[in-house]
Amino acid sequence: MYAHIALPIPVRRTFASVLPDELAADCRPGALVTVPFGNRSKRGIVVSLGEKTDLDPSRLKPITAVVSPEPVVSAHGLK
Repeated sequence: MYAHIALPIPVRRTFASVLPDELAADCRPGALVTVPFGNRSKRGIVVSLGEKTDLDPSRLKPITAVVSPEPVVSAHGLK
């Protein structure tokens, strides 16, 4: 499973991450997560989840933590 995540950086796109099985139950659109980004970690919002990605899965890094399983952004806000 993959998550598309919006990060607080000045780029208008999402970033794909692997969603580990042990975090899948707590991860949903709108959730706040921590992901590796460059040589540090960043918090971001899960925009969508999916079974496929157009990117090379071996290059994707996994989500390291679900900070808030309850959505911090509404479905309307995600659009």
